[in-house]
Amino acid sequence: MLKGIPIGREDFRDIRENNLYYIDKTKFIEDILLDGTQVKLFCRPRRFGKTLNMSTLKYFFDIKDKEKNRKLFDGLNIDKLINIQLDNSNNEKVIHSMAICLDKFGKYLYNNEFDAIILLGDRYEILSVAIAAAIQNIPIIHLHGGEITLGNYDEFIRHSITKMSKLHLVSTAEYRKRVIQLGENPNSVHNIGSLGAENSLTLPLLSYENLLDRFQLENREYFVVLFHPETLTENSIENQMVNLLEAIDIYKKNYNFIFIGSNSDTGSNIIYNMLNDYTNKNNFKFI
Repeated sequence: MLKGIPIGREDFRDIRENNLYYIDKTKFIEDILLDGTQVKLFCRPRRFGKTLNMSTLKYFFDIKDKEKNRKLFDGLNIDKLINIQLDNSNNEKVIHSMAICLDKFGKYLYNNEFDAIILLGDRYEILSVAIAAAIQNIPIIHLHGGEITLGNYDEFIRHSITKMSKLHLVSTAEYRKRVIQLGENPNSVHNIGSLGAENSLTLPLLSYENLLDRFQLENREYFVVLFHPETLTENSIENQMVNLLEAIDIYKKNYNFIFIGSNSDTGSNIIYNMLNDYTNKNNFKFI
């Protein structure tokens, strides 16, 4: 029986019991049990499966249905954890992490057999994995190709991965057209929709009152602020952040602001530190 694709599905039991594709990340549970720390902070960019990981932990530690839950983990385990020494503080260190990733995944893929590799998006470390797989003629299934990102190196990384891939699962008809314009066989390009958008349609939302209570907000209009830096020019991250915060200063007396951390782009540590200082000084929330 063919496995289904779990679009918008975030419950571990639901995925396992309904014979849906599951990218096995359960090795992280062993790491949690062995690291000895009292507090765990899970930080990942969008679409990296935070909710599914939390659901996996729930079923692993839940003793009420322990026999039933144990069967959910039959045959699962991450085969290997590869430390690529990810450091995004500047472009030199990003390139160093990419080189480590290429070297380690190149050796790993050479010494193991795979029918295909599924890659999502346009991350720089994913580009290294794509190169390692393509050079060794391992088919790549690429999700979210054909999209556009202005002012960021995600743009050319995404299209580069597209050219190395054999099967393209895009999120809109426009993106399908763009992948085909890049020279890919139309029969290999399929519009399956956006997994993240599908997930947002089924995600239970907090009521306005619960939102205020959860984040301890005043009952007034608010803005949610998410900033991803422009990385293709010499305009520094600091200057971009100063411009953003100066613009917000104009409105901060009349509105609440909720800040969300940036993606793991070059200089994201600078963004984090500046937002942390700004929100503490102005009593805004930083999630």
